[in-house]
Amino acid sequence: MDRYRGIFFRRLMAALGAALVLSTGALQAQVVAETHPDDEPVPSLNTKPKGFTLFGIGDFAITGMRQGGNSYWKTTASGPSDDDLTFSAGLNGRVTSRGSIGGWFELQLWMAASKGDWSRFRELVPSLENVKGGGWNARMQYSRWTSSRTRLAFTGRDGSVGSLFSGVTTESGTGTCRDNSARANAFISAGYPLLAGSDCPDTWVGSTFDGERPVPDSVWLNTFKANPSGFTWDDWKIAPSRRAQDKLYGAFQTFGSTVDYGREKRAVVGSVIPGQSGTPTVEGYPLGMEWRFEAWSYAVPTVADAMFYKANIINRSADVYGVGLDYDSLFLGFMNRSFPAGTQAPTLYPDLQRSVIIASLANQNGTNCYGANHGANVTGGYRPLNGPRPCLSNTVSRGSSGTYQAMVMFKSPIGDLRNKKFTDPASPFYNPTHPQRGDTLLFNVISACGFSCVTSNGMGVSARGTYGLVTGNEADVFAATRPPSEWTDLAYFDMFHNYDFPARWSPSTGRTGGFARYMPPGNWDYNHDGKLDTLKVMTCTDPVAALSLNGCVATYADTLLGGFPNVTHNNYNAGVGPIRLKAGDTTSFWVAYLSTTDSTALEALIGNVTQLYQNFWLSPEPPCPVNIVSAVPTGGNRQFDTFLRLYFDQQHNECQDKFLIEQAKVLKASRLSADVRLKVYNPHIVNNVRKIALPVGTILRDTVAVDTLPATLNACSSAATYSAALCRIMVDTAVGVIDSMLVFKSCDGGGTYTNSTGVACYPTISRDAGGGPSRYPWMRYSTLVRGSNGLWPSVYTDGSITGGVTYTYVITGQSFPASWDVVTLDASGRFVPSRYTIRPATLNGLSSNTANRNVSSVYIPTSRQAGGEESSITFKPVANDTIASYLITTRLGKAVRGKDPLTGRMVLSDSAEVEAFYQNATAATPTTTKVRLFQLGDSGTVGATRRFPVRKEEYTVTGGVEIAGHPTVTTVTSGAAKTVFSRFRTPATRRLQFTFLQAGVPMYVTDTVSASDDITPPNTLANPNYVGLFFSLDTTRQRALRGTFWSAEGLPVQLSGTAPTIGWVPGAAATIRDTVAYSRYQVTFSGKEFGPGYPFKFDRANLSGLASAYAASLSARTNAGTTDISTAAAAAIALALNRPAIKTDSLASIGVPFTVKNAYLNKSVSVAVLKSERPTTALLGTNADTLRVPVPAGQWIPGDKLYFIETFKTVRLDTVTASPLVRRIRLVNGLPDSVDVQRVTWGPTQLACATPATCNPIEGIGGTGYTATNANQRLDVLYYRPIRGMPAFDYTITPEVAGENIAAVTEGDLSLVKAVPNPYIMFSHYEQTPGVKRLMFTHLPPTGTMRIYTASGQLVQQIKWTASDLQRNCRATVNTTNCTDAGDLTWNMRTREDLEVGPGFYVFLVSTEVGGKKVEKLGKFVIIR
Repeated sequence: MDRYRGIFFRRLMAALGAALVLSTGALQAQVVAETHPDDEPVPSLNTKPKGFTLFGIGDFAITGMRQGGNSYWKTTASGPSDDDLTFSAGLNGRVTSRGSIGGWFELQLWMAASKGDWSRFRELVPSLENVKGGGWNARMQYSRWTSSRTRLAFTGRDGSVGSLFSGVTTESGTGTCRDNSARANAFISAGYPLLAGSDCPDTWVGSTFDGERPVPDSVWLNTFKANPSGFTWDDWKIAPSRRAQDKLYGAFQTFGSTVDYGREKRAVVGSVIPGQSGTPTVEGYPLGMEWRFEAWSYAVPTVADAMFYKANIINRSADVYGVGLDYDSLFLGFMNRSFPAGTQAPTLYPDLQRSVIIASLANQNGTNCYGANHGANVTGGYRPLNGPRPCLSNTVSRGSSGTYQAMVMFKSPIGDLRNKKFTDPASPFYNPTHPQRGDTLLFNVISACGFSCVTSNGMGVSARGTYGLVTGNEADVFAATRPPSEWTDLAYFDMFHNYDFPARWSPSTGRTGGFARYMPPGNWDYNHDGKLDTLKVMTCTDPVAALSLNGCVATYADTLLGGFPNVTHNNYNAGVGPIRLKAGDTTSFWVAYLSTTDSTALEALIGNVTQLYQNFWLSPEPPCPVNIVSAVPTGGNRQFDTFLRLYFDQQHNECQDKFLIEQAKVLKASRLSADVRLKVYNPHIVNNVRKIALPVGTILRDTVAVDTLPATLNACSSAATYSAALCRIMVDTAVGVIDSMLVFKSCDGGGTYTNSTGVACYPTISRDAGGGPSRYPWMRYSTLVRGSNGLWPSVYTDGSITGGVTYTYVITGQSFPASWDVVTLDASGRFVPSRYTIRPATLNGLSSNTANRNVSSVYIPTSRQAGGEESSITFKPVANDTIASYLITTRLGKAVRGKDPLTGRMVLSDSAEVEAFYQNATAATPTTTKVRLFQLGDSGTVGATRRFPVRKEEYTVTGGVEIAGHPTVTTVTSGAAKTVFSRFRTPATRRLQFTFLQAGVPMYVTDTVSASDDITPPNTLANPNYVGLFFSLDTTRQRALRGTFWSAEGLPVQLSGTAPTIGWVPGAAATIRDTVAYSRYQVTFSGKEFGPGYPFKFDRANLSGLASAYAASLSARTNAGTTDISTAAAAAIALALNRPAIKTDSLASIGVPFTVKNAYLNKSVSVAVLKSERPTTALLGTNADTLRVPVPAGQWIPGDKLYFIETFKTVRLDTVTASPLVRRIRLVNGLPDSVDVQRVTWGPTQLACATPATCNPIEGIGGTGYTATNANQRLDVLYYRPIRGMPAFDYTITPEVAGENIAAVTEGDLSLVKAVPNPYIMFSHYEQTPGVKRLMFTHLPPTGTMRIYTASGQLVQQIKWTASDLQRNCRATVNTTNCTDAGDLTWNMRTREDLEVGPGFYVFLVSTEVGGKKVEKLGKFVIIR
């Protein structure tokens, strides 16, 4: 009851608001070039509309159409532009040409049904016997024409307020979406109920705009392919789920329902309706038809002067009469009243081929009233005083000086312009045998009985007369009015426009003197009953041999067939019939109303709107909205690290502008002279259009002619005729569709937006430089920035948030404007600057509707529930040498619900291949996908670098696997099917692959890793099955020196002060030769590296003795072995240094006091030294006390350049052919065979000192504090190993414990319960709704009871709660399917008596019982006012 009371109240206030704005002033008529005694007043250019009367408004509503062209439009719930209830003036589609206004007086609907239908219906509905008017029926909205409102056949559907639109009314001067007072909205005054507008949530019923969504071309094509012969363009048969979910018609859209059986219409027919009483006061009866309409407009200049109108006509007769009525002879159409500037007697030009009806000034040809041809069959010619209306003379502004109106019909109950696709071989809908291939004539009745014709002949009263008029039936016209002989010439011609005027019709003469009839060529049979059909269109006639007449007059012809003036009186009826429409069935019209200032603009507009329809409403649209796939809050208290991350998929980076792609295609193919010059003089122009239509980085190529000669154009039109002398190839790179991306933030659900980064969210209104409204009414909070690769980020982080508050984020994009500076030629042949514009920049709307994918509404939890635990992730331990090579940082992007842990693994591979299988070339998703991961092994002999797979893991997935990074993609087709290969680890891209598996199923493969950003591909985040685990992988440590340390027996690690001086020299002195070298090497000494004579003394008096002692000690040293001088060692060094001349005699055999071991492989390492690289002397001492002594042959000293030679297994290859060389892997038992090879891993490297490298083992004078090695001392050299092979990491995710899964709550859990803020001083930042106080209690269990007392023990309030009463983060984005629970409960600070609590000291008691155990917590808080 409350809901209906609210609806009634809104409607009452809307009516009262309308009554308060009733205008009392009369409209002034504007002087125009032609007037007539029965012309009606024409509105002044600056006249504002009047208010409407309250009688019979039904569920009336109106809206301006937000037009951005030269015209402006409105539409209503009772017709395309039913002015009677809103304005008695104010043209729809008003334009101005040379000071004169033009437009449409009215745009109305009409319907008619034959008496035969009524005769049948009486048997089903006996009350139809009470019909007034004898059973003829015509439902016509003669709005201005009679004083009786009962002539208004159409109203808004009963109950529209509250079901189709909210009932709010128009405003004036407020600047809100309800303000329709500006020009773009046809100057609608305040106080009128508003139809639901796509850009105005105030007008919606609920949180979403319920207007119809268009059907994508792909859906049409798939539907066609499923049933090529039975396919139709009837979009009402397409389910809402198959329509574009994120797209509307046009830039602005509205919708509603118009019926002929509203309560006011039922009332005037009295007892005709079952259950009603009273004598009918009007003729005819409600047909029971609902016109469910959508109306829209575009901001793009090429179609901005059009209003589009689509109506599904549904037979709802069962709702009126209790039984459905099946119509066999139904007529439907539009009554349009054109007013081209300067006359109320326009000419009318129906164009059957283009399905357009044009109205304009008379005397288009300028031949001084039809060249004196006033009717060849009339003796003495045309009689201006008694016959047809006069035309404009040559002295009057005419032709392109006036204004033009047109209605383009795209689809009707008898045909569809898209049916032409069935006979177009280039169309994917090509089907030349389709039964509707010829149904491209969309109207078959047009009559032009104008304003005076209707009013003087009673057409607003007589159902039979009106039926005869709109259906082209002369007998019914005369039966309802007067015999033909009693009509004046003017009245008769206005009614019939007959080619044989002044002949009069009679039943005996057939068509003579009657409505025009024409049987078009091509065996036209629109109802497919086997009988050819006839048009009744005033400008067409069947052959009349005596007058040489046949067919239709040409567009812009001043005379009708027969030579009479093509002049009407500002009104015509166009439609279809007879058709059949059973009860419950649907048919439809799709039309566009146009209004322009000249014929050139009109012709362009006709072409543009028709192309728009044929291209499935491909028009300028806002850029692809960001798809926020996840919102992840961290923390919850401002004193800690609290922030929010919004994650996006890649739709905004992969966005394409289909409209601009089509425009580039059209421009590329155009041979129009203006377009040819544009392309020749601006050779990048086609690429410029593509640059802002395709994803960033797309390479664009265009072949452009060097001049405008036809031969040159032909040469550059195809590869076969290409000429380098005549053509230029333009290469450009796409910059993407989106120019800028803004973040808007709201703390009150989208009521206002803020740019404040503090706790308080202060609304910040946006203004332009002049103080007026800017493109958005609120200031942005932040701006997203492109990366260095040109891509927009896939994550946004906001650190200015606080727990306990719900934030709304809206991310909007703006496209690049499609406008460029160009050069053109003026009349004198000079180049002049100009501007080529296709469309302005487009914007995503600023809407807080959480059904939109670019909106996120996130509650920031302050606490988790008592006894609960957060989701956690653990990894199975792996070997230290592997895990030490890199760091993996993980976090969960959403709470994992349930009881069972989730498991999976992450695999790093040397190579990867993803093979996706598609059923057909147009399929968007593969049926199955195979993922293969490889470990590569080295092949060949010493030092070879070619690698082959030695281990493989393969997975088969139903559906697809996300691929990111830098794969090489290859597509292979086989019949209708296709296979797409994505291969990683190509020669040009040697990157690490990361594959994430969830429950054994690969979710994504990528070779893009980052230490700071999540490596999870953004598109994976949109997968509802993805667990939401985020990673960053730091690989920068691999191959880096982890460290060195000395150890000795009993002393695992020696302190630096006691360790030997000699050490591993990294950097340039240690050259890596193979990635295996990044390992852990252990150098174990057999004794002192300088022998038993260490330390040496520097005796200035006996320097020769120092040299002798040095040589003797080294010779007496205990060595652990000698260097490698084998052939294999020489070959390995020769290959590593690319010095083939190195042989065994190039190697030095010297003793070394150490051994080397590769601890990772647990293998010994041989050491080799080149003779040519041995030092011959060593510098001892320091400063002035130095001596260079010779190095004894055969002994190693620190600083010798060493080559580590190691043995590895690699893949054994067999030679298939020698020339050309072809090898293959040798297999043993199905596995690759291996062979041992030797190669240099390090070399040259050194065990040395910093300065000098040969060290300074002097003690005393000349010494530097050298410490020697001892036996069994070991130097460990650790490098972070590179990631090789296929290391895998198994993980387990433990679901969160919350709500009903909490098994127990302890006193310790409840000890965390707090009241915040404490003290409460006047307000808290948790208060997001004005006037509503909020105190929050945190860390509460999922269920419990709280009692709040005053300091004296008086009970203030008792609150019982369950888990659903606690704050939750549900549906944070349109992609979020689960909730995140919190332990937060807000209190509105009101008592049990609903009074606001006063200041003071309060005590609260929390009690809960979980798992059979009751626990309590006592707390306190203070309120300060």
